[in-house]
Formats: sequence, structure tokens, C-alpha cells
Amino acid sequence: MRFGAILTYRAARHPDGTITVSDKFLAEMRAYAERWPGPVDVYVGVTDTSDEVMGSSVLPEPEGGLTFHAVPEEQFGFDSIAELPDVLFSAVDAPLHVVPKRCRDLPTATVVAVEYTFKTRTQQIFSERTDLKGRLGGIKWNATHEANIMRAVRNADGLQANGHPAYDYYRRYNKNSMVYLDNRAYEAEMPSVDHVKQRVAATARSDGPVRLAFTGRLEARKGPLQTVEVARELDQRGVDFTFLIAGDGPEAEPLRQAVADAGLADRFELAGVLDFDDQLMPRVRNDVDVFFCPHPQGDPSCTYVETLAGGVPIIGYANEAVASLARHTMGVKSVPMGDAAAAAESVAVLASNPAELERRSTAALSFARAHSFEREYDARVKHFLSVAG
Repeated sequence: MRFGAILTYRAARHPDGTITVSDKFLAEMRAYAERWPGPVDVYVGVTDTSDEVMGSSVLPEPEGGLTFHAVPEEQFGFDSIAELPDVLFSAVDAPLHVVPKRCRDLPTATVVAVEYTFKTRTQQIFSERTDLKGRLGGIKWNATHEANIMRAVRNADGLQANGHPAYDYYRRYNKNSMVYLDNRAYEAEMPSVDHVKQRVAATARSDGPVRLAFTGRLEARKGPLQTVEVARELDQRGVDFTFLIAGDGPEAEPLRQAVADAGLADRFELAGVLDFDDQLMPRVRNDVDVFFCPHPQGDPSCTYVETLAGGVPIIGYANEAVASLARHTMGVKSVPMGDAAAAAESVAVLASNPAELERRSTAALSFARAHSFEREYDARVKHFLSVAG
């Protein structure tokens, strides 16, 4: 059986003619190829610009049945398919809403993926656009986009939803639906339960600061400036803490200035972008006690499972994603949206209660093991095969 994937991912074309994609994207496509009993074709749109901040590699030549097709972005769509597959996987956030309808009369089963709910996209619009005209234009686009998504979901043979909020909403419109949690958390790289317990015990014995972290792109939709508000609250409570910030983006300089203005420069480490495998995850596993997630919108970020995979509990604002995860694991605790005082109080409780910190840390690890990269892709390919019949 041939498997085809048409994805929204934007590959970058460089002046020397080379095309690069993120290492995360390559790992995901190779995971499909390793599990699928036949050839796999992947179609990606190519643009001359890229905002990719993670590690990247040159788009490879065909390997082990996996073939990448680089298509100019302006030509990207259903007609890009070189050979019609038995199962076609399409992201509905691409301009591909007609794919399931086009395939309905063809010997091809279609599966679409959805990540964001209407509510989350609305929150993203309001976090990124402050002017009335921009917000009204965003709301109009969102309504049209939602109608397109609904058509794709209803016409498809199967649906894969990234995160429980999208799954809980859209599964009512497609009877062959599954939920997955996007992440790069490999089982072999997760710490042992003993390692997590020892890390918590060492922090308690040292009577040192509680070590907080926030990682991700520094942009309005991720809420990085809220880390300073929580830090202020902790400082006022007399809680000893440090705060690792790993990432870059348009909010980097405003964040640096806010830290300085708050007089908390000695508490923050603005580390910039850290290599995921060699720098970031080792620090999460060994040097972080609590992760703070200030996202003002509920994007199903891979950061959630990846953080939990380090045996690190999350305290976050109650967007759709955080609130949903908090219902599924004690490794995540949600507090009211924008309530820095409540977030700081939750951190203070864990800082003063090693037993509770250990309980939430081991719960975090247990949840991540159940949703590792390997297990998620095993489940996704099994779903593709069931759709193929």
C-alpha cells in the first residue's frame, strides 16, 4: 500500500538552491515510513523564507521507501500528487480543504488532521493583534477557516486530532477519529523514576531555590512576559527561585527589559535557543523542578509532553490544552488565566512540600511514558491502516 502525506509544513529554499526542513519534521516522516507497510510520499510546500528556530537539515533524497516531494508554495495542493496513494493524509490548516471531497470518488481513503479549535484560534488572533481592524479581519478569516475545516472533517474517512480539545470538539463530525499528543519525547531518553525522586530530594536537601523554566518561541501567543509577573509574585512571597528561559523571538528584548525593570536579572537566565537533544532536554531532566506555562491560548504544543517526559510538573494558565491535560494527569496543574498570583502560590506550595513535588513529578513522567513519540506514532499508523481497511 502506498501512503501519501500532504502537509502544511513550509520547507525553506536557500540562495544556493538547497532546501531544508526541521529535524523534528524529518523524524516524524521517518516514523511514518518505518511503520507503514509500503512506500511513503511526503509533499511539502517550499518558500524562500522560513521562521524555523529548531535544528534543520537538508531535505534528503529518497530513502528506504520514503520520498520527499518539494513543491513551490504557490503550486502546493491536491494536483501536486505524483501518484495517488491508498491512504492520503492531509492537514486541514493547509489550503487543502477540497482533498477529502476530491478523493471521495477515487480509490483513496483520506485522513485529515486538526490541531486548533475555533476558540484557540480566536485567542491567538487577540494575543497577536491589538488593533480593532486587525482583530475584526482575524475573526472574519477564522469563521471562513472553520467552515472549511468542518467540510474537510465531514468529508474525510478519518480524523486525527492533536490534543483533547480538538478531539472532543471535532470527533462528533467524523466517526473514525483518534486523539494524539504531538511531541519529541523518546522513551530511551526519559529519566527513571529513581532519577526524578533523587532530583527532588537533592533540591530539598540543599534548601536551595526552586528551579523554574519556560521554553518555547518568545512571541505574544506564548505569553513569555507573564514569567516576570509570576517572578514578582514569588519575590514578594519570599520564595527563593531561579527562572530559565530558553527560546527566541520578537518578545525576547521586551522580556529582557521587563526582567531588568523588575530588578530580577539575578534570578533569570535568558539562554536563547538551546539544542533540543544536547542542551535543552538534559537541563529539563536534571536542573528544572517546575515548568511554568503562560500560554494565553490553547495550542497543543509539543512542549507539554516533552516537559512531562523530563519528570517535571507543569503549572499553567487554564487555556484549553492545559486545562485538558490537568484532567488527565496530576503532572499538570491549571490556574485561572492571567492569574500570576495563583501561579506563584502553586509554585510556592511545591517549593515547600517535597513530597507533593515528588508526587506530581513522577505523575508527569508516567503520563509522558504513555504518550511517548514511539507510542503516538504506533497509534497513528495503526489508525491509518484501519482507515485503509
